[in-house]
Amino acid sequence: MLLCGLAGYMSLSRLHHTGVLLLWAVAILASWRNPDEGAGGWALTAAYMSTAWVIGALIRRPVVRARSAEQHAAELQRQQEKAARRAVQEERQRIARELHDIIARSMSVMTLQAGAVRRRLTPSQTVERDCLEAVERTGREAMAEVRRLVGLLRDDDEAPYYAPQPGLRTLDTLLARVRSAGLPVDLCVEGTSRELAPGVDLTAYRVVQEALTNTIKHAGPARATVRLGWHEDELHIEVADDGRNVPESVGFGHAGMRERLRIYGGRLDSGPRPEGGYLVRASLPIGPEP
Repeated sequence: MLLCGLAGYMSLSRLHHTGVLLLWAVAILASWRNPDEGAGGWALTAAYMSTAWVIGALIRRPVVRARSAEQHAAELQRQQEKAARRAVQEERQRIARELHDIIARSMSVMTLQAGAVRRRLTPSQTVERDCLEAVERTGREAMAEVRRLVGLLRDDDEAPYYAPQPGLRTLDTLLARVRSAGLPVDLCVEGTSRELAPGVDLTAYRVVQEALTNTIKHAGPARATVRLGWHEDELHIEVADDGRNVPESVGFGHAGMRERLRIYGGRLDSGPRPEGGYLVRASLPIGPEP
């Protein structure tokens, strides 16, 4: 009987019927070897063996289910980790494209300014003219290489984008779009704002944009508040809402924000608010005011 129960426990689901038939065959063989017991003995033996086998199979069923659940959870975790890595890689490519656009625009301005100064020189200033011509030539060559590099980072069907990148100066436009999407949002500025480096300015803008986008997607009916705290060498950004609490694992927007902030030495904290809703808090080094 113990062997029958063990056979039932070790059997696979697709072999259940085969296992039962095998037990009955053994019972028939045992009855044939002992004809004195008759059909009743064979039936009793088969019943005992089948019962033991079924008990073993039933004991195994929760074990199989638990193991299947563990495998499914492990596979789901692997898929989530893979998706998170892919999201971070895509965000890095997006950051690289945007930064290269900023660099290309800055170099273009520098080249134009060098040309403007060269044209104001007198005929006797030959040394200065040669230096400025070298600056213009180097700038044009560098711009061409930057455009080639940007082309490698873009998708095949993505058109070049030469418009200025957004920043905190265009934050009002972003908030207007968010309000038109159905999310009331207030802006609170503390301290004195100042001009930021283009990359830092773009990073601050993207953090606010991503946080508000997540609020629209996950918070449900809510109201949001954006706070910008200008300090001597750091910019504090807070985006809070009073909607429903959503786990941070929803989506991969936080991974993109962390990646952007990491480039400039910033940090990100986020999570549910005790009073309800969700809070995204970022700190971005901006250096002392010149």
